[in-house]
Amino acid sequence: MTEAWFPGGTALTMLDVYDWVAPDGLPGGSAHVHLASTEGYVVQAGRGRLQTLGVRGYSEPDLGPGDVLWFTPGIIHRLVNDGGLRLLVIMANAGLPEAGDAAGLAEGVVRRAGRAAGPRRYGMCGRLTPYEAISP
Repeated sequence: MTEAWFPGGTALTMLDVYDWVAPDGLPGGSAHVHLASTEGYVVQAGRGRLQTLGVRGYSEPDLGPGDVLWFTPGIIHRLVNDGGLRLLVIMANAGLPEAGDAAGLAEGVVRRAGRAAGPRRYGMCGRLTPYEAISP
């Protein structure tokens, strides 16, 4: 049996997930990844989805009250708010994500990469093309 621990301090935050529409037409946040912090969610209210991409591929589970999800560093993730989504966020390394551990990704990269996700594609998904790197 393997045990996973939250390293360092742990922060708790109540989060009302963004409800404005992103460029891909879905309401919610932007895809990002934490390189050193484990993150977990306890759904308090509403409905939504958690898009994730890791070495095991793409996943998009539905979220509802009482659901508990967590993931380790290196998992690209994005929340989609299908209506009133409120979460208790449990984050390892309290304060570190806001101090540089969160890396944002280009819009739609999780969904694009998820269609053909594998270790090679996962490694490429955070890279920007020259056009994406200079686009406003």
